[in-house]
Amino acid sequence: MNEEEQLKLFEFDEDEQVYDDGLECNKCGVCQPYSNFTSIIYASGVIEYKRICKSCIKGHSAIIKTLKSKNAYPDKDYCCPICNRDITILGRKKQKKLKSWVLDHCHDTNTFRGWLCHHCNTGLGSFNDSLERLEEAVKYIKKHKETNQ
Repeated sequence: MNEEEQLKLFEFDEDEQVYDDGLECNKCGVCQPYSNFTSIIYASGVIEYKRICKSCIKGHSAIIKTLKSKNAYPDKDYCCPICNRDITILGRKKQKKLKSWVLDHCHDTNTFRGWLCHHCNTGLGSFNDSLERLEEAVKYIKKHKETNQ
């Protein structure tokens, strides 16, 4: 895979707009002041800004709230459709966020897809719902297993 393909795969934008007093939101594409972004200040004093503006985050939260109101939470016998684990297995180490189901939705259409465990939802999100990335991940794991058996 050449560098251009790698950049496309991870949607790296060399032309990202960063200016003296703000950033470009990865969601809406609008250049805005730093104050419109959530920040994390590390112990070292380094400040890291989330790349999605507060307005887009608020809009996303409203979409999730609406979808949750229209789609019943799973019953006690439900299993994650990806990993097939139930909530008892997922929450066995008493981690609060692992003891509940996460609403999964399509980011392009804002439509409900289902309820997932935290791990599977995070995995899909990390791959940005990209079938190409998921297919490459499968190839990568298969290649490793083939060479190490």
